[in-house]
Amino acid sequence: RKEYGGMKIEQAKRLKDLEKENGRLKRLLADAELDKAILKEAASGNWQGPHASASSLNMHDSCDFDE
Repeated sequence: RKEYGGMKIEQAKRLKDLEKENGRLKRLLADAELDKAILKEAASGNWQGPHASASSLNMHDSCDFDE
């Protein structure tokens, strides 16, 4: 009651719903920003995937692609 002091029950419920929706929208925005950053990194040619290792990065050295 202290948190919503002076508000009617309907107003307090509406505030709580809006706070919940705000949190959901913030998470969606954070996910979209992460997706955007990943796409930007991939487009720049620097992205090597989650399982890139030294051996897989140097794989092209041991393969003959001109055959």
